[in-house]
Amino acid sequence: MTSRPLSALTHLALALALAPSRASATEQPEAETVAQPGPAPDSAAQAPAPASAPAPMSAPPTATAPMSSMDDPPPEAETPGEAEADDDDDDDDADEGEGERPSKKPRKRRRRAKPNAADPLAQHQPFQVQTSPGSTLTVSSYVETFYSYNFNRPSNGLTNFRAFDNQHNSLTLQNAVLDSAWSSERVYARFALQAGHAPNTYYGASEPTRLGADGVGTSDPTLWRNIQQAYVGARPFASSPFFLEAGIFLSPIGFEGLGVHENWHWSHSPLFFALPFYHSGIKVGAQLAEAHQIKVAVYNGWNNVTDNNSEKSLSAEYAYTPSDRFGLAAVYFTGVERPTGAAEGRAWRHVLNVAAKGAPIPRLGLIGNLNLGVEPNLFGTSRWIAAAGGARVEAFPWLFFAGRGSVISEVRSANGGLADPILLANYTDDPNQWVGSGTFTIDLRPVPDHFAIKLEYRHDHARSDIFFRGMVTGSGTADDPYVTNALAQNTLMLGLHAWF
Repeated sequence: MTSRPLSALTHLALALALAPSRASATEQPEAETVAQPGPAPDSAAQAPAPASAPAPMSAPPTATAPMSSMDDPPPEAETPGEAEADDDDDDDDADEGEGERPSKKPRKRRRRAKPNAADPLAQHQPFQVQTSPGSTLTVSSYVETFYSYNFNRPSNGLTNFRAFDNQHNSLTLQNAVLDSAWSSERVYARFALQAGHAPNTYYGASEPTRLGADGVGTSDPTLWRNIQQAYVGARPFASSPFFLEAGIFLSPIGFEGLGVHENWHWSHSPLFFALPFYHSGIKVGAQLAEAHQIKVAVYNGWNNVTDNNSEKSLSAEYAYTPSDRFGLAAVYFTGVERPTGAAEGRAWRHVLNVAAKGAPIPRLGLIGNLNLGVEPNLFGTSRWIAAAGGARVEAFPWLFFAGRGSVISEVRSANGGLADPILLANYTDDPNQWVGSGTFTIDLRPVPDHFAIKLEYRHDHARSDIFFRGMVTGSGTADDPYVTNALAQNTLMLGLHAWF
């Protein structure tokens, strides 16, 4: 299960670090980024960008989408108002007589991101305060609340396998987040707190429970669920583009940010729900040039703050952002993800994710994502393929229309036994399962940089019964779980969200 989030709040990471979301984000009057005179270090996620990275010798790239793998570099600290003054650099220089120019440090130049339909956050600028002559504190927040109606009218009130918008006929708080980040010349940190259905869902997906002892506390999902991101980073060498980060990150795998304000739709795609949401570990990366960033990481695993086995997982990330209107991210992730003692044995999993997002013309945004996975195990080879694509159109600066389609197909190994599914729920002996969805959203933005209303219709369909309809049997306990009884579900959603 995942989202993901690089990824996490991309533009937040962009502002703090500066500088998805990963990763993990890109909409009107213009957001601004600052060029760095020297090397500087999410979510991310995924802004909802998970981790941040140092800036290159020239201006850092501006991510055009909340892809969690496309992190925005944390900047050297800047005095509020300094960048605005830098807009007049050329005029100031022209006024000085030749040969009389005073010596001074290279000035930072401000590059403006042009609004385009691919970027939901082009106007967003988080609140920043200079905490000392060499450091800056950035504070950001968002609140998500919605009403959803499931036309299956399940008696248990649950819209199954829908990430966070999982409550039928209920006014619900999905997530409330307070995000803070601090950066100095060569050290930075980020800490985001959260509460709502979202963290309860994704920390409950597969976070292990490890019992404690007389001198050791228990570790379980309730311990971590209020932490969205928490990491520290540093640029060890002042003249080098390399940076080092450690902590809890939104996952770099996928194309969506964790926060709704980073995305085109209210609901997250099946890919977001099926793939990992977060990782705990350490990263090393570098901003190789203005448009190129690489990272390698060692993690506990897939949705594990504490490890569920004795193995560690590895990932390699590459992000390419040549302009404000295009971004591409690729992630390779590998490791043993089954818990110790699993019937599948020491199964080494391999995942490749490639996502691209951009605006061929300013009023049209396009996105595409391809995910492949394979896991050789004692029963053979489990494998999957997943894809998603969509478009977003700007009708007016305050009104957008978006559509998305996605599908996941998974085959479980079944030689001498049947492996447990990796991505998709499958309650049958059939090793094959697929899930697809289609989503259409009207995105109304009365205050484009702080408040939006989304009206969304969505259809989900699966190969076997994994959804709920009408009278649902079971009590919902571990001993007597709810019994799924529907191949498909249709929902209508009205969501309101605000952010600063």
